[in-house]
Amino acid sequence: MNTLVAGVTTVGLISLVVAIIAGVVALAVGSHILRHPGRATARRGHAHRFDGERAFVARGGAWIGDVRAAWPTAELAVDSTSARFRSRPGGLFDDITVDRGAVQAIVIRRGELGNGIAFHDAPDGRAPDSEDEVVFWPTDAGAVLEALRRRGWPVDAPA
Repeated sequence: MNTLVAGVTTVGLISLVVAIIAGVVALAVGSHILRHPGRATARRGHAHRFDGERAFVARGGAWIGDVRAAWPTAELAVDSTSARFRSRPGGLFDDITVDRGAVQAIVIRRGELGNGIAFHDAPDGRAPDSEDEVVFWPTDAGAVLEALRRRGWPVDAPA
């Protein structure tokens, strides 16, 4: 019998550690689902087709919830019905599509190195919490804001 300490086997110890880890993961996932019952703003993997002539595309950085993609590894493509956030190269995050109808306000998010453009689904322009926030960090926020305005997005910031 392979014992470590008074009757505890190696297999028993490994089983205990695996059970503890599984419990912690289940608790974290369960509490996240309870805090976020409906995330209307962003959807992963939506297959919207962007018209090359009518869509606006910009490169920059992105904050998708807790994921941070540094400049210039993120791409924003936007038309009158959807915005897509994509991570290049290597795909730090899955493609995220934000439907125009789910966005109540687009606001400037001031940062130390520039201005970000935040897509919010709350009527007062606030994200429900930082885990739901989608922010794009372009080199030229004014050009992106103007492109969003021309396509009918609810921009609540000066260009």
